Amino acid sequence: MNTLKKSERELKTLELDGYKISYLDIGEGEPVVFVHGTISDYSVWEAQMDTFSENYRVIALSRRYAYPNDQTNSNSKDYSVKAHAKDLVGFLQKLNAGPVHLVGHSFGGFTSIISALERPDLIKSLTLLEPPATSLLENLPEAEGLMAEFINNVVIPASKAFNENNDEAATALFVGGVMGDSLYFDKAPQNEKGMWLANIPELKAYASGADLLPLLNCQDFEKLKVPVLLIKGELSPKIFRLASDQLHKCIQNSTLEELPNASHGLQHQNPEGFNKIVLEFIEKHPMD
Repeated sequence: MNTLKKSERELKTLELDGYKISYLDIGEGEPVVFVHGTISDYSVWEAQMDTFSENYRVIALSRRYAYPNDQTNSNSKDYSVKAHAKDLVGFLQKLNAGPVHLVGHSFGGFTSIISALERPDLIKSLTLLEPPATSLLENLPEAEGLMAEFINNVVIPASKAFNENNDEAATALFVGGVMGDSLYFDKAPQNEKGMWLANIPELKAYASGADLLPLLNCQDFEKLKVPVLLIKGELSPKIFRLASDQLHKCIQNSTLEELPNASHGLQHQNPEGFNKIVLEFIEKHPMD
């Protein structure tokens, strides 16, 4: 068992077109690559590191502009899912570890979807934690108004707070919106708040109205043969739960699991349940 704490673990870097991507790389065996969501970084997988590294090589990267990577940027298009998917494909190629078990949360889950569609040869299995594939909800009666509600109650107020240089208020609004609990930020421990506030560049781009999410329909998944595990939180906002349901309908080779006692912070809120579900899935799809 790897007993090193986060502060004692040494980060590695991998260069993509002159930009350095930081990542944690511990354990031995088949590679499991973790891809974080918005306002987080590699450290959001802390509760997975020891458990997974007992039998696997565990790699948790910080996506472009996430801590501790360089956050200098002036073009909001660089924050798009497609730009991050290009990075992820490049990262997996340079890692040169063979096909990986890819695990992506939220925005990182969407990034993982696009990477799998473009380069399925790099991926052995795909685990998706509530990626915001909201284009699949169009014409779905039970989803009517949900996106507009999120924009009006979360995105627009967060944008206003950023414009007033109140980064903490903007972050609190976003966290409350995705967790379905307006007080979640206030109740969170200081180290968690610190992680969120260290990773706001991508959120600023999203709040500015930049179009970061590609439009997908069911037909896009017809050629996806990689086994897929979808996990939705029992307590997650309806928009995320419905998006996971639709992905399950669209992806032929997929399994859908509900994680009890968790909202959108799945792997962090119920790590034991999460780790059990994902490890059982990965064990069913070993490397050839």
